[in-house]
Amino acid sequence: MKYNLKALNKDPELRNKFTIDVKNKFEALEASTAEERQWEILKDSIEKAAEENIPKQTKREHKKWMTQSILDKMALRRKAKQDPPRYKSIDIEIKKMCNEA
Repeated sequence: MKYNLKALNKDPELRNKFTIDVKNKFEALEASTAEERQWEILKDSIEKAAEENIPKQTKREHKKWMTQSILDKMALRRKAKQDPPRYKSIDIEIKKMCNEA
C-alpha cells in the first residue's frame, strides 16, 4: 500500500496526529520482549497509524495516447524477454503504434 507521504509535510496537524498515534502504539511495547517481537510491534504500529491518518496515493492516469492495444503489446513484450528476436519485433511494433497515436 502506498501512502501520500507528502501530505505529512504539507499538513502539520496530520503530522502531529500521526506522530501521536505512532507514539501511543509504540508505548505498548514491553521492555522484556525479544528484539524481533519489538520490531514487529513497531512496524505494525507505524503501518496502522499510517493507515488511519495518511491518505493513500491516487493512481496516475495513462496518457491519452497510451491505448489498451499498446498496453497489451507491452505485456507481450515483457513475456518475450527470453526470446530476443521476438522481443525486438514486438518492441518495433510498440514504437510504431506509439508514433501513430
